[in-house]
Amino acid sequence: MQWAGVKRHILRDARGVVLEVGAGTGETIKYYCEREGQVERIFGVEPSLKKCGILKYTAKKLGMKDRYEVVPCGIEDVEGLKRYGIEYQSVDTVVCVLLLWFETDWRFTVCAVFLSHRR
Repeated sequence: MQWAGVKRHILRDARGVVLEVGAGTGETIKYYCEREGQVERIFGVEPSLKKCGILKYTAKKLGMKDRYEVVPCGIEDVEGLKRYGIEYQSVDTVVCVLLLWFETDWRFTVCAVFLSHRR
């Protein structure tokens, strides 16, 4: 299966408010466009400020500027997330594409993501 197929498969059940952890440069934004009507808003959490600039550009270019919010911090930055309204049980869907491959403290990341997800 090609990466496009994998990403589409991962995002097929995305709904409501989405928290994308490690959003990178916005490679998944085009797949959210396919989820029109099911995905209300996406928070793209990305600690690299360089990537955040590209992420904003990509969201705007694909017509997602009003629904895609770039959150320039890491998932472990609780205060940074709160500034964007991301708190305990505040999202419906959590997406991590390739993130845990690079994460050194993956247990903390998984816990932080779990706590932000609505049940």
